[in-house]
Amino acid sequence: MTRLIEAGSAADCAHCGERVKFRARERHRQVICNVYVDGRWDRVEHYHEPCYAAAGSPYGDPVD
Repeated sequence: MTRLIEAGSAADCAHCGERVKFRARERHRQVICNVYVDGRWDRVEHYHEPCYAAAGSPYGDPVD
């Protein structure tokens, strides 16, 4: 799922390791991935939108 980064976000990008953080004057987007292992939910991974593309879209195209 792709969405705007919200104020108070406290996640680190799974690709670059930097904080996915809100900036009031800039409207950056993030990709949020629910990761399943053996058919069961395992974790959530957050990406800066450009980092997700740079990582080769590891979980496919995001759905808005």
